[in-house]
Order: sequence, then C-alpha cells, then structure tokens
Amino acid sequence: MTITTQEIKRVATQLFASSRAYVTPFYNRTVSKQEIARLFADADGLRGGVVLISAPMGTGKTFFIDQVAADLGIGAKAKPLLAGEVDERALEQARGEVLFIDEADIKTNWSDLDRGLGAVGRHLEESGRIGLILGDYTLRNPDLQRHFPHHQFLTSFEPLDRPFLQGVLRQRIEEYLTKRPEEIIAPELYDLLVPEGCAPINSFRTVLAFLERLVRSLPGTRQPCWLTPELAVGFVQQEFDPLIETDRQEAFLNLLLDHLAENHPRGVNLEEGFDRAELLLLGKRAGYREWEDFQDEIIDPFGEQGLLLSRGVPGLDETGRFARWIGPYYPSLPLMLLAEG
Repeated sequence: MTITTQEIKRVATQLFASSRAYVTPFYNRTVSKQEIARLFADADGLRGGVVLISAPMGTGKTFFIDQVAADLGIGAKAKPLLAGEVDERALEQARGEVLFIDEADIKTNWSDLDRGLGAVGRHLEESGRIGLILGDYTLRNPDLQRHFPHHQFLTSFEPLDRPFLQGVLRQRIEEYLTKRPEEIIAPELYDLLVPEGCAPINSFRTVLAFLERLVRSLPGTRQPCWLTPELAVGFVQQEFDPLIETDRQEAFLNLLLDHLAENHPRGVNLEEGFDRAELLLLGKRAGYREWEDFQDEIIDPFGEQGLLLSRGVPGLDETGRFARWIGPYYPSLPLMLLAEG
C-alpha cells in the first residue's frame, strides 16, 4: 500500500525523532549490546574503573544506553550526570553501582571537562563503583584518560550507514503507520544522507532532523511520499543560510563546494576525509596564507555551525586554546547536498 506525504507528515515527529524525549523503537546495535553485556557481566573486574563510549555527537550513544540501562543496573531512563557539571557531592548522592556520565564532548569547556572527569576518577577509585562515560572523540585525549587508570572503550559502536538508516525508518513506518514499510527515500538520496565514506561520523540527529524539516516543507497530499536528491537539494538551496562574514569565507565555501562536486560526487572517496594540508590548499586559493588565520576564520566558525565535521581528537593546542575541530575533516550534509546542485 502506498505511503502518502500526508501520512508521513502526520507522524513526522515520531518517525524522525532522535531525542530520548520520544519513545521510539530500538533498532540494530546488536553487536554493541552484546559487547557491553559481556563487559558488565564481570562487574567486579570493572570496579574503580570506567567504560568509555566515544563516538561523534548525534550518533545515538545516549539512546543506546537507555535501552540497556536496566541490564547495567543504572535504571531505565536514568538521568545522567553531566561531565562538565559533576562534583563530589553529586557523585556521592548518585544511586547505584554504575555512574552514568554524559556530554564528555566539545560542547563542554575544557577546564570544566578536565575538572569534572577528574572528580569522577577520584570518586571511582575511592568508592569502587563503576563509571560509564559517554562523549565524542575528546574522550580519546590522553590528558583526560589520565583520570582513569583503569578504562576501556566500547569497540563495536556500529556506525550509521545505509542499511542502518533504512532499517530504522522501515521499523518506525511500520510502528507508527501500521503499514508494510515501503521505501520513501530514493536510493540516490541515501548516498547523500549517509555517504558510505563518512559512516564513522554520520549523525542520526542531523539526518533525521533534516528529513523531518524536508517532509514538513512538502504539501500534505495523497500523493506517494518519495524523497529525491532533487527535492533535498532544492530545499537546502532555499533554506541554507550560514553565517558568512568575509569575502574570503565565501570564496572558500564556493571552492569547497566545487571541489566536492568534482572529486567527491555523492560522497565517494571520502573515507579518509580532508587533511589539514588539503583544506589549507583550497584556503590559499581564497586568500589565506597561514594556518592560524585559516583556523580562526574557517575551521572554528565552520565547525561551530556544523558545516565542517572532524574525526580527530580535540584537546588543548600549543597556545592553551581548546582546539575542538581536528582533522581529518568532512563536509556536512548541507554541503554535500549543495555540491550536488
């Protein structure tokens, strides 16, 4: 039975939810669940130490832990302590043997992050409790890991690829429309939504939020819902409004879009991302000469706006500044779509 745009719009909030505020079916991450179950099966061996789940923001870490919370003894829908705000009093008042710490990532000020994780490490060593800490690649920084002499990473957090996204949407369509889960996204659009080469940094939050906005922009008719690259590109062209303050920024953005269109159509050959030298080479064509100026005017503001994504390990640079966006770098979903236009 055909799924109409009207029907999809009616359930858009649930269908494209990426927040723990909405109760949605859980899909996949079978291997991750098995690994974390094995880790916590030997709780005595974890006491005084931590399990770290390190993956880009928006990839579903908190949602994943929500699903296994009861099994881990932290209570279903447990409210986590925040890495940048936690202190000894909060740690002592927290219930259970497992302390759930979230947001150990670039949203948090470095000094707060260092202080908070230091408090967690000391508390775990003294109390013999177990820490479960969620964050982005910042957690891989040795300066933060020093707080946890006994730590291990969850190694099998499945990335968001095309089969994963298709499975999530089909399950939710069946759940919320009680229909046979027909496809509503053109195969070519999947190549742009979740490029195979960008699987480690593909974000559920970004992709689902984009799909919800795209669907809500469509007229609610009884026509079949069929989302295509042309539809998505047109939507981004109309809605894309980055903060561009200088001519050099605009020139670089146009050069980057041309480079993507010519060398990485639909996300091909992006497995290694762009290194610092490659991006700066484009930057020099836009008028930049030194990395410091390029970082101040492109890397940091484009990173803050989500135009450039990174897979490197954030940390303090030689000047003592929290360098949040470290190469390799990847284009955002809007940039991938704009390059197709």
